[in-house]
Amino acid sequence: MSEVPEEILQTINYYYEGVKKGDVKLAKKSMALWATMSLYENGKINIVPIQAFYDWVENIGPQESTYKVLGFIKNDKTALINLQSHYGKGGDPITSFGLVKSDEGWKIVSKLVSDK
Repeated sequence: MSEVPEEILQTINYYYEGVKKGDVKLAKKSMALWATMSLYENGKINIVPIQAFYDWVENIGPQESTYKVLGFIKNDKTALINLQSHYGKGGDPITSFGLVKSDEGWKIVSKLVSDK
């Protein structure tokens, strides 16, 4: 596994800090406008707009939010990162992000969440 560059960690930190503070505006700094979220729960796949994540952050409020990097790969313009997430009010899912580098820096374009 290669080392995660600081600029990608910054994007990931916007996401987790937004969750930790219950701050949708901060979490949005990590996401592309058209990002999607895919959930694998109880044997079913659901794909939803990232607004579902923002609604969750807003509704659940501030909570503990941490992560551990499980895997990472990148090239010049795209990256994939797998994380063991921990949410004080939302369990310990495996979270995977697809990121793309734009003029605005690295942005999450897809989020995949899987229960263990």
